[in-house]
Order: sequence, then C-alpha cells, then structure tokens
Amino acid sequence: MPKRSVFVDSCVLIRYYRDRKQGNTFFEQIKQNYEELYISLIAFTEIMIGSQDNSLEFWNDVLNTITIVPFTQKTVIKTREIAFQLKRKSMMIELADMMIAATAIENDCPLATINQNHFERIDGLKIITPELPRLFIQ
Repeated sequence: MPKRSVFVDSCVLIRYYRDRKQGNTFFEQIKQNYEELYISLIAFTEIMIGSQDNSLEFWNDVLNTITIVPFTQKTVIKTREIAFQLKRKSMMIELADMMIAATAIENDCPLATINQNHFERIDGLKIITPELPRLFIQ
C-alpha cells in the first residue's frame, strides 16, 4: 500500500456522520493529509449493521471514496497473535477491534481512530488520533 495511506476505524466515520455539519472533523483532516484511505471489511460491516435506511445514501457516498480491504486467512492469524498478546497482559478488547487492528498491521498502515485507549494496547500498531493526526505522514 502507498506510504501516505491510512486505515480508518469505524468510530472515525461514525463521528464524521454525526459532526459533519460542524466542519473540520477528524475524518476531513485525514482526507486532507493522506492520499489513500482504507477500511477493513470488519469496520465496514460495523457501519452497515448500525446504519438506518435513511443514512445509506450518505454511507454509500463516503465509502465509495475508501478502499475496503478484505479479511484474509493471514489476517486471522494476526488477530490470533493480538488476542494472545492482550490476554497475557489481561488487557482484552473486543474481537472486532482486534480484527481491525490486524488488518491495518498486515497492510503496514497506521489506523486512524478515536478509540486510542483500546488500540494503543496492541504491539506493532501505529495509531493516529485527533490529537496526533499527522504523526505518521511520510
């Protein structure tokens, strides 16, 4: 994947949906600073399951600008490694978050998230938060 690429967590897009009329959202900052935006199939699923019929046009417009990355057998193995690492530390997080993190790690991209508390527990995952939006731009 290109160097100036980033995975976007579902929480970033959900916040964008809620706050987009206020302007200068974290998602807008990401779009300005990164050339390629990706979302894991897992995060895409979270968004679709949580969407109401009246918001599907919005989501289709947004998600058409983001490449959806599939969840592969290799990513399953990475998810298992993450789960065992977190379990050893007694710091478990939701399975979906581990799967999203594994997808970003497998594709050597940082993950833009608002949920820093969960994702910072994962070894090898570079995260971008609203406080650090340009940290990993190369």
